[in-house]
Amino acid sequence: MSSIYIPNTRAFNGTLKNQIPFNTHVKKVGGYGIIDSLIVILLLSNYLCTHVNAVTEEPPKMLGQKMVYDPVNDRIILFGGSYYSNHYTFYGDTWSLEVGKATWTKLNTRGSPDARFNIGMAYDGDQKKIVLFGGFSAIDRVGDTWIYDTAANTWTAVTPQVSPSRRSDMGIAYDSGAKKVVIFGGYGLGDRILDDTWTYDVEVNTWTQMAPEIHPTARYGGIMVYDSYTEKVLLFGGHMNQDGRSIGYDNEVWAYEYESDSWERIPTTNKPPARYWHDLSYDPERHRIILFGGSGGGGNDLGDTWIYSCEDSSWSRVTSAENPEMRSQPSMAYDTSTRMTVMFGGADFKVQGEFLYYNDVWALDENDQWRRLSAGTPSASGSSESSIPGFQPIALMTGITLAAMILVFVKRRKFQALPCQ
Repeated sequence: MSSIYIPNTRAFNGTLKNQIPFNTHVKKVGGYGIIDSLIVILLLSNYLCTHVNAVTEEPPKMLGQKMVYDPVNDRIILFGGSYYSNHYTFYGDTWSLEVGKATWTKLNTRGSPDARFNIGMAYDGDQKKIVLFGGFSAIDRVGDTWIYDTAANTWTAVTPQVSPSRRSDMGIAYDSGAKKVVIFGGYGLGDRILDDTWTYDVEVNTWTQMAPEIHPTARYGGIMVYDSYTEKVLLFGGHMNQDGRSIGYDNEVWAYEYESDSWERIPTTNKPPARYWHDLSYDPERHRIILFGGSGGGGNDLGDTWIYSCEDSSWSRVTSAENPEMRSQPSMAYDTSTRMTVMFGGADFKVQGEFLYYNDVWALDENDQWRRLSAGTPSASGSSESSIPGFQPIALMTGITLAAMILVFVKRRKFQALPCQ
């Protein structure tokens, strides 16, 4: 009599062995219980689908999320974002991206900020922690401060005695020389556009409002990075506002020095077109800033790439064989291990009131060539989930199909109930 072959579960080093609830009072086929066989097939299907041809989880399509590079764990951390289709959907998940493998992991953190987008987020390399401030949430713009401990995988809300006012769309960067997080401007409550400068000391949990005599014009959507070459925080772009009215978009570079509490405009050559809601990354090895995309206003989203040399204050446009689609409010971070600038998400304003959203991943390599690491998903919802937790949809279908085939097979045979062994 022939038998149905079920692989030895010990071959999986215990992965399946302890998961199989063998039934002791069932009819057996070739020494295995029918129910036992069906369970093993389902588990094997799930194992093979998740380990051999894994369905990769990834963030959904979004804009306004932020990314920072975590050098200790060699990964990029992403938080927040939003999607608009007749109403806002706010995201409050924390994700990590392993750039070398182009794989995302949703982190099951202890504690978490409320869902929001257009936040301020910076990595404190001295404390090995991520600082998050403000953003636009379901209740309006917020002004809370959170700390993410990368080692403990924990978000903690902190309550400094003094804090900046509620806002989104501010510029933010960590000044490693001064050991302070610096923020400038942003979009405040009541549509007020801000022009204040604040610093935050993670170690003592203190916000301090600075008082520079000269500072950039009030703005939102400007982006900041810290330049280790000049030891200053650099600001580029933004939607400017004066006396409650828009005065256009900026394409100047401003530098902030913490020690002297001073801003100065840096004369530059060959400037990119003015914009806001772009993003920047900083290459610490070559002392340069990478700029991509943004909005030129009036639904005019951009898809150009520029490099700013911090050593000679000059801009140059990148010519790449392949380029990301034009978009605003993407997120970027520089991965020092791969020496690449990584970009994720954003949206392109297509027609009145509608955006084309993205959740693709791109990387600009050492030769200043873009390449797509992940195409993202065709749907707006991001990753698919199975109806049974822990089982991939393809695994369920495979297991059910095999189970049906076994039932048809065994119905044609005679069974004999055997005692427990």
